[in-house]
Amino acid sequence: MDALARIITADDLIRGGACRNGVMESASPNWPAAFPVAVAMKEARKRGETKTVLQALALDGDGSGDGSGYGYGDGDGD
Repeated sequence: MDALARIITADDLIRGGACRNGVMESASPNWPAAFPVAVAMKEARKRGETKTVLQALALDGDGSGDGSGYGYGDGDGD
């Protein structure tokens, strides 16, 4: 599955470490209850927060599948 097509919620971003106030400011009323990662990334680009979203959704790693990645964003983990 394409990472940008994955369906998430505002709570997924907050639980992942994104600032609650920032997420809620972006999410209300512009986002539905659940939305693709691509929607969050589009809003994040407007705010200069793409790194925060990638980190919150664990999409920024260079993982080997066992949790020992380096964070380059080009992982091939299982």
